[in-house]
Amino acid sequence: MSALEISDKSQLIQEKDQLLTEKNRQIKTLHQQVELLNQELSQLSTEQQQQFQILQTDLQAREAAIQAHESQISRLQTELSHSTQLDLEQIRRQVKSKVGELVWSALDQRSQKDLYFAYKNHEIIRSEGFTAQIADYSEAGLRLGFAVEREIIHPFFKSLHQFLLTNGGSDEIGGVMLGNRKKYTLGMLPPLVSAQWYSFRDDALKRSSESEEDDLYCMVSFGRQVSQSDRQKLETFLSRWKHPLAEWLNTGAIAAASTIDQINKLRNIAAHAESSLYQWQFQILDALVIGSETKCGIFREIYS
Repeated sequence: MSALEISDKSQLIQEKDQLLTEKNRQIKTLHQQVELLNQELSQLSTEQQQQFQILQTDLQAREAAIQAHESQISRLQTELSHSTQLDLEQIRRQVKSKVGELVWSALDQRSQKDLYFAYKNHEIIRSEGFTAQIADYSEAGLRLGFAVEREIIHPFFKSLHQFLLTNGGSDEIGGVMLGNRKKYTLGMLPPLVSAQWYSFRDDALKRSSESEEDDLYCMVSFGRQVSQSDRQKLETFLSRWKHPLAEWLNTGAIAAASTIDQINKLRNIAAHAESSLYQWQFQILDALVIGSETKCGIFREIYS
């Protein structure tokens, strides 16, 4: 069932209360008229008795039509409920299948829920068809960003802070202040793991349609932001950290920094109320996080 059909049926169901109210009003009025005519029936002329019969027939027809409408509404409610459940279950299977069983089981349940809601929101928009390209995919983009923050950013900085406290007691590295209640963002990670990486051009992200690849990406350098001594601490930390993230960051620092930075920029677009996350931007974000025909996706790169 298409989203348009579901919308039509939902609108019909919402009109049910109005219909029932009108039905009760009409029936009450007609019954009052019939009762009054019954009292005066013996005094009615032939013409008036004919009008009375017409009135009774009209009442029966109205009641029959309303009962038929109620039956249709009841059927549509059942059908709508079943079709919605089937659609939601299909979305769950879809996102779980895309990341893979092994990766899915490694994710926090809250991240699983975020991925599901991201795809649910995307499917609702996509099913509209004619509005898909100009729609705002911010809600879906935010959900993907939440999952990446929870699975990558939080454990990285929490473990890094513990490592630094154990080895010298520092609460700062590469210009990032660490602490138990600190709020860590996606943008804090790339400079710590690489001196340079590939990012989006700011002007390209302002366009409603995707640019050519050469116009979309650029090299970013932050070589002086992190001191050599801090980079040595980070290398030592990653070599000792027993987590799939450590191997992923060690084996491809530039690629990892590029992926995180690009996710961060698209997530920031989704987070700002004055901007919209276009369809082409969501498709890139989805490929970076979940994967596509040409990309593995960050979670599969880490946990597979």
